[in-house]
Amino acid sequence: MSAVASAPSAAPPTLAPPPGSPRYEHLDALRGTAALSVIVIHLSAFVGMDRTSVLGVMIGRMSACVAVFFVLSGFLLYRPFVAERIAGGRHQPFSRYARGRALRILPAYWVALTLLSIWPGLNGVSGGDAWRYYGLLQGYTEDRTLSGIPPSWTLCVEVAFYLALPLVVLALAHRRPRTQLLALGLAALASLALRVALVGSGRAIVVLQTFPGLVAWFAGGMALAVISAARRDRPIGLVVRRPWLPWGVAGLAYAAICLVRLSPSHDPADYTALQELAEHVLYLVIAIGLALPAIFGAGERGPRRLLSIRAIAWIGVVSYGTYLWHWPLLAELQRLGLHGWLELGPVGLVGSYALGTASYYVVERPALTLKDRRAARRHADGLAARQRNTSTP
Repeated sequence: MSAVASAPSAAPPTLAPPPGSPRYEHLDALRGTAALSVIVIHLSAFVGMDRTSVLGVMIGRMSACVAVFFVLSGFLLYRPFVAERIAGGRHQPFSRYARGRALRILPAYWVALTLLSIWPGLNGVSGGDAWRYYGLLQGYTEDRTLSGIPPSWTLCVEVAFYLALPLVVLALAHRRPRTQLLALGLAALASLALRVALVGSGRAIVVLQTFPGLVAWFAGGMALAVISAARRDRPIGLVVRRPWLPWGVAGLAYAAICLVRLSPSHDPADYTALQELAEHVLYLVIAIGLALPAIFGAGERGPRRLLSIRAIAWIGVVSYGTYLWHWPLLAELQRLGLHGWLELGPVGLVGSYALGTASYYVVERPALTLKDRRAARRHADGLAARQRNTSTP
C-alpha cells in the first residue's frame, strides 16, 4: 500500500484503550476531520461570511461535527464496559475510568484557560466567577455559555456524560444487547421530546446545549458500542460490500439540511419544533453514517482508505489542544489586523495546529502517562523480578 494511504500507526501508549479493548485507529482521522471542520466554521464567522449564501449555509451546517464528537465519545467509552459484561468478565474499575477521563480533559484545559486568561485575556474568567470555568460549569448559565474559551461549552457536555456513564453501566451493561438498545432508544426519544418541548422557551439554550438535550447523540454512539461488542468486532457485510454507502447516506442528510435550510439562524430560540427536531436527528444520521465504515468495515477500502492517511490521523491525535486554542488565537490575529480568508485562514490554521501539537506533547501526553502509573509500576516490578530469577544461578 502506498505511503499516502498506509494503515494507521499503532496508538501511542497514552491513548491506548483499556486492556482487552481494540483500538479503532480509523476514528482518529474522523475525529481530526471533525476538528478541522470546527476551525473552518469559526474561521467563516471571523471573516464575516454571509450565512445566507450557498457556501455560508454549507459551512454552517458542518456543525454536524459536534454530533460526530459525541457519537465517538459514546462509542469509545461505553464499549469497553459492555464488551467485558458480554464476555462474562469484570469491567474496568470506575476509579481507573475516572482517572483516565480527568487526565484526558482537565490538565490541557486548565493550562489553556490559565494562559489565555493572562494573555490575551478571556471574557468572564476573572474574580469570583473563575470557579465556573475551571469546573466546566459555565454551560449551565445562559449568559456565560460562550464565555471563557467559547468552544468549551462542549466540554461541559462531555464531563456530564463522563459522570453519567458509570450509572448507565451499572443499570444496563449486564443486560442483553437488545434490552440495552431498547433502553438507549427510549433515552434518545425522551431527550428529543425535551428539545421539542423547550424550543422557543426563554431558557431553551441552557438545555439544548447541555447533556439532557444532547443524549440522543451519545446514545447513538453507545448503541454502536453494543452492536460492536455483541458481534465481537465482526464486520457488517453490507458495509464491507458497499463501503461508500454509509457516507452516501450521511452526504444526503447533509445536503438535505443545506438545501432545505432547516435552521436559518444559529439561535435555537428562533427554531420551530419541526426544524429543531429534523436538524438534530439528521446530525445524528450524519455522525453514525461517517462512523460506520471505521467501526464495521474491513480492509482499507473506500472511506477506510481515506481514514488511514497518517496526516489526517495525526490531526485527530492533536485535535483536543487545537480545539482549545484556535478560537482565542483567531480572535487575537483578527485584532492584530488579519482579515479575510487569505490572511486569517493560513495563519490561523498553522498557528492553531502548532499550539495543538504543543499542548499534546507538553501537557496532554505527559498527563496521560499518569493514568496507568500503578499498572506500569507493577509491570516493571514483575519484569525486574523475572530478570532476577533468570540471573540467579
